[in-house]
Amino acid sequence: MIEEANTPCRPTPEARRQQILDAACDCVRQAGFHGASMAEIAKAAGLSVGQIYRYFENKEAIIAAIVAQDLAEMREKFAEMESRPATWSTRSPSTCPRPSTSASTLAAPP
Repeated sequence: MIEEANTPCRPTPEARRQQILDAACDCVRQAGFHGASMAEIAKAAGLSVGQIYRYFENKEAIIAAIVAQDLAEMREKFAEMESRPATWSTRSPSTCPRPSTSASTLAAPP
């Protein structure tokens, strides 16, 4: 009988990319874009700098991927909001009740 080797599961390339993006977000929040080095991003991700370069050409590519991901999430949220039935905030101004403003309410007190 042949026993299967107990090899740890490797993360998928997409999971590894997400791991790097998450670490980069944390580093940029703490140190800013210019302050977040590839070495710090690698350390936060638990990877070597060389491993990061397998997935991203440079730090700018990491930031571009973060922005693309954020934009996709926002588009999804906007699409979800557009598909919902109209609420009071989406009514036209002519159908919203307006507070009455009479001359007596605007006059200065005696």
